[in-house]
Amino acid sequence: MEFVNLILFFIYTFGIGFTISSILKLKYKDYLEITFINIGLGLAGFLVVGVLLNLLHIPLDWKIFLLISLIGPLYWASKNYNKIFTWNFNFPKKIRMSNIFGLIVLALFLFTVLMYSKGAFSYPWLEDGDPWTHLMGVKYISEEKTVFEPVEGIDYFFYIDPYPPGFDMLLGVMNQTSGDIVWTLKFFNILIISLAIPFSYFFFGKLTKSSSKALIGTFILAVLPSFMSHFIWAHSLAITLVPLIFYAALSIEEDHKWSYAAALFLGSSTLVQPTQPIKFIALFIIFSLVKSFSNKGIWKQYTKVLFIGGILGLLWWGPLILQSGGLIDTAENFRGSSIYVEDKRVEKPYYGSLGTATRFYHWQDFFLLD
Repeated sequence: MEFVNLILFFIYTFGIGFTISSILKLKYKDYLEITFINIGLGLAGFLVVGVLLNLLHIPLDWKIFLLISLIGPLYWASKNYNKIFTWNFNFPKKIRMSNIFGLIVLALFLFTVLMYSKGAFSYPWLEDGDPWTHLMGVKYISEEKTVFEPVEGIDYFFYIDPYPPGFDMLLGVMNQTSGDIVWTLKFFNILIISLAIPFSYFFFGKLTKSSSKALIGTFILAVLPSFMSHFIWAHSLAITLVPLIFYAALSIEEDHKWSYAAALFLGSSTLVQPTQPIKFIALFIIFSLVKSFSNKGIWKQYTKVLFIGGILGLLWWGPLILQSGGLIDTAENFRGSSIYVEDKRVEKPYYGSLGTATRFYHWQDFFLLD
């Protein structure tokens, strides 16, 4: 069942991404880039489609996502029927360095998946804190097929409504075809994190215009202990979207149609986590200003990215702002739902043995001596 679930994940993401690429007529360098960037587009597209379906009160059912993901590929297949059955794969007579680098990137991707899996599945439990809270949201979405709270005004599930529900929504849909919710949370969190490795390779390639430098940067990222961990939280998906945002932003100079892809990546990040996208937008604005010095007309495309990305973000935040009575009230309500009076971290921010952002770290947190 887990293998079928994995196949479905790639059908959803690649299928939706393929449809977006076909509509925009995006161009790629090779098959590896086509595959992973389409998966990235599909990942972002899945979030937007899911929030839109939920807004229209259409159930977040895996069969609906499967149907949507197959529309583009099936339409392409119907138009290219003859090509499919006459296409022959010819192994390249001359192996280029780009082919070797691609294989190394695939190896780094698989290494990252195995590394995180080794840690995450070495025990049957979830870590304290966020993972259990996400589990409740994922289970609710899986069963009820919605990201709206069951009772208006009562915050049963912390990481959905008003919290951007993208991460729990994705895992909730994946859990509908899985018999083990703990496996679903652990594995797909790992897979999402690991996809940042090939995504970063293509971003570094655009940034440096050098495959060798891109590979070195990707290797450093893959072995960097401070990059990510297998800890289950919405940041996993938010951070994974970052290299895609700037890959698309750098591609705009080659083809302005990439501005729509960049807007999709940036806008979808606002459907995942409430604070990190603020940093992404700030970085994007700085990036846009710097690029505008060397390319005077490009600022129009970057403005388009921010505008369309903002509209996509409003699919979730718009109704929330209207319901709360304004942007300031929304922020206050959101802040209020995230703080509990009995939480000792409110009074003592460095309390006990809690984790990230709740206390100072010491050497004993990183070195265990038997």
